[in-house]
Amino acid sequence: AGPAASTATVVTPAQEQQQQQQQHQQQQQQQQPSAVPDSSSAATACRAVQLVELLVRHQPEWLPACPAVFNALWQQWKLVSSQQRPMASEALLPPLQLLHSLRIARCMLAYLAAHHEQVEPLLDLFSALGHCTSVDMNLIPSYITGTVATSYSIAEQRRLLLAWAGRFQAFCHALPQISKAAIDAGTPNIFTA
Repeated sequence: AGPAASTATVVTPAQEQQQQQQQHQQQQQQQQPSAVPDSSSAATACRAVQLVELLVRHQPEWLPACPAVFNALWQQWKLVSSQQRPMASEALLPPLQLLHSLRIARCMLAYLAAHHEQVEPLLDLFSALGHCTSVDMNLIPSYITGTVATSYSIAEQRRLLLAWAGRFQAFCHALPQISKAAIDAGTPNIFTA
């Protein structure tokens, strides 16, 4: 009984609580998906979007009948647009990943051409126009001057314009605080430069 008792490890209540906390943290990390996908999941997402784009090209009526696929594309767009990269780092990307946002935009626009009631996703696509990138995203302004101008009804165009104005108004409400912060920091801005 003596040797067995001497090799047993004594765990204090504080150590036991620390171990339980570590186990709990590990379980939470395993349950939560990573906010930044690893390279293999990014490549899988790129391939999936490439496949959807191919289907849209060959069967244009397919995607407008699949709102779940569209919602997945929209979520992917939000993820990609939140991770904008400087143009210098784009040169390091494989072509598949470089064209990922362009492929998503093409697919989304194919869906939106049949679903004029979907305003928010189109406004989200507008965000690409504010980023400097080596990928030509002129398909978005072309969609506005082409599809919206010719196939959207006046009521649909009005709804789109009002939604855009709502987003712009939210920005305008923040503009005084942004300008004040820039002036306070001594940073030139459009009002002081």
